[in-house]
Amino acid sequence: MIRLTTMCLSLALLAGVVCAADWPMMCHDSARSGIADTPGPSAGTVAWAAQLGGSVDGSPIVVGGRIYVGSSSGEFFCLNRADGSVVWHARTGGTITGGALLRDGRVFVGSGDGFVYAFEADSGDLLWRHRTGRPILAGLALTQDHLIVGSMDRTLRALNQETGRTAWRIDSEGGISAPPAIAGDVIYYGDEVGSVSAVAASEGSRVWTAKLSGRVIAAPTLADGKLLVPLMSLSALSPPGVQFLTAFDVADGKKLWTVPKPTAESVMGSPVVYNGIAWAFTVEGYVSSGILRGFSLADGALIAEQKRGRLVVDASLAVAGDTLYYAGQDGQICFNDAQSGGVTKTVRLGGKIFSSPAIADAKLYVGCQDGKLYCIE
Repeated sequence: MIRLTTMCLSLALLAGVVCAADWPMMCHDSARSGIADTPGPSAGTVAWAAQLGGSVDGSPIVVGGRIYVGSSSGEFFCLNRADGSVVWHARTGGTITGGALLRDGRVFVGSGDGFVYAFEADSGDLLWRHRTGRPILAGLALTQDHLIVGSMDRTLRALNQETGRTAWRIDSEGGISAPPAIAGDVIYYGDEVGSVSAVAASEGSRVWTAKLSGRVIAAPTLADGKLLVPLMSLSALSPPGVQFLTAFDVADGKKLWTVPKPTAESVMGSPVVYNGIAWAFTVEGYVSSGILRGFSLADGALIAEQKRGRLVVDASLAVAGDTLYYAGQDGQICFNDAQSGGVTKTVRLGGKIFSSPAIADAKLYVGCQDGKLYCIE
């Protein structure tokens, strides 16, 4: 087992090969499942913390022996997975709030300066950059042939991974601040005015569209033929029937179920599905009342509910083994039973957390507003 792991790490360093012990993109995979391939941390202790300067709100990715993450200073870091030491760092022209992607020795990341950057994964050398019209907050994904970039300029673009040249682009109603989900040849994404679209990855033509009343600021999740779309309320007041989590049929965009509330509740991080339960953390904006809720994936019926007081969670949820993890603005990482939602352990860090955690090889990696990236075991 040790020999296999060592071989896997070496291959990943040389060619960007993704192994089972990795977390290669935000929410783990193209379906944005949030499900780790390995067990998660259990002790709840900090193994190391790397000081990176600016607030670390972006989501780390873990591939082989390295971690890639950006900060509010505009710097993009490659770290040693064992101890958090800096292997290399490069500078972009704006804050980095999203997660990176790695393939074939290239690592891609979007920046608040409106550019997407491609760096050589081993050295940090700039290979190319592509300019959009507005900031890129988190909207990156990979298909077989293209790098998919969502921008606040209201476009979704497919770029050649080697050159950064545009293969196709499609206009959206609103800015795109969340990464898309991908299944087969179809890209699924939402925008900041509540439009949800399915787009053919090969040519950028629309397959179907739907409309919700709110903002999509977190990646949708694909599970069992359904597209789960989280929604942020447009107001902190109380408009009726806010559809904070909606399930669509992936084939035709038919709305299968939704869970409206009479208050202005929001889901600001991607949901996660475990054993037929769709977990989402909802926040009532007016009083910042946070609730972890579990819904039946089949019909949206409420299964479990854990009230967490005045807690706001902006980050996406994750599951490893039978444990559900989430991070909050109170600076805590919460370990929860993935069947009941009950809290089993908490770990407090040094500042607010907006970074979505990555879980790989029984460790959790997460950024914090104290300027550090933490490794928890």
